[in-house]
Amino acid sequence: VGCVWERYVRAMIGSSLGFWDYDIVQNKVFFSSRMMAMLGYPERDKEDSVDFWMNSIHPDDLEGVKRTMEYHIAKRTPEYRVEYRIKRANGEYQWIADRGQMKSDVSGKPERLSGISEDISNVRRVQEVLESRTNELQDAKNKIELEVQNARKFQKAVDSSTEAVSITTPDGALIYANPAWVLLNGYTDSEALGRNPRLLKSEETEPDIFIAMWEKITAGLTFSTEEITNKRKDGSIYHAELSIY
Repeated sequence: VGCVWERYVRAMIGSSLGFWDYDIVQNKVFFSSRMMAMLGYPERDKEDSVDFWMNSIHPDDLEGVKRTMEYHIAKRTPEYRVEYRIKRANGEYQWIADRGQMKSDVSGKPERLSGISEDISNVRRVQEVLESRTNELQDAKNKIELEVQNARKFQKAVDSSTEAVSITTPDGALIYANPAWVLLNGYTDSEALGRNPRLLKSEETEPDIFIAMWEKITAGLTFSTEEITNKRKDGSIYHAELSIY
């Protein structure tokens, strides 16, 4: 038994884990030297009242730790396991993970709770970064979904418009034509998409209008005119008011 115990002691000393033992009857806690060093105190064993432990726990985590401990001591959980922030000697808080089990006396009355503590500050920092990135991605997803909804609403509005509406790429290739445009010009979607709107150009439109149009468009300005004469697929012509955005 002594040999096995020594192995446990050597394993604890060589690890980054801190050991603690809470005497429930005496209301005192023993902290191993490794545990104290983890909290920034001189590396030596320490025994103190449980108040030292509880007063070191972050106020926001205290009730959770107490409740977890009470549940285990009441034998409602098979193991004491909890993560929380604890104050270091310099006043800063670090995240640790506790695992332990209760031991009862011969009458079954809770006697002591013993366990180990592990510094999980780095793990928590990574989790916080991942959660932050996850939230950013979710926000981006929500914005994209909103834009998609707005685009669908816009398309429905344009599809149902009585005005002939078309959309082109910057180099002038048609990528959308609403039903009113198709009805007005006589070209089906498959016939029009990918082609340049100049397929509607009529010789009756003054060349100066197109010069003025390109000057406005290349400057990023809106162009409007009531002097356009277009030609349908069947060759018939019509006069139109043209607005380009």
